[in-house]
Amino acid sequence: MFIRNDPPAPIDAAALALLGRAEPATIGHFRHTGFIDPGVHGLIPGHRIAGTAVTVHCFGPDTTMVHYALGKLRPGDVLLIDRAGDTRHAACGGGGAVAPGDAVLADENGVLVLKPHEITAAGRAVSFGSPFGIIAHLFSDRLA
Repeated sequence: MFIRNDPPAPIDAAALALLGRAEPATIGHFRHTGFIDPGVHGLIPGHRIAGTAVTVHCFGPDTTMVHYALGKLRPGDVLLIDRAGDTRHAACGGGGAVAPGDAVLADENGVLVLKPHEITAAGRAVSFGSPFGIIAHLFSDRLA
């Protein structure tokens, strides 16, 4: 049996633009939850995505709902697939709790999932520019 829900409300474009300027690794200095299994990450170096999570749960070799969901994605959506622990059949994803409508940030360093109201963490990360920026900030009194 398939259960189809309406797509989640899209996250505000300005909030996603802010999130897309942050690096998951830098946000990791401010929060310790929301990170997906380290084995899941972007495959194209230098490319980062930020979008609204759309989730699919499927079992075994049946990917009917994945194909259905792909046809329903809107610009700015990120499809996350829960394979219910199945590692024998091809699909992407794993290792974290994601709800429809969550914010997703992914690059070659990893994947971070936030509630839309938590995107302000990205602003802190952007202000430091990179993981090295936060280190300089933390030790600025010793570098002077």
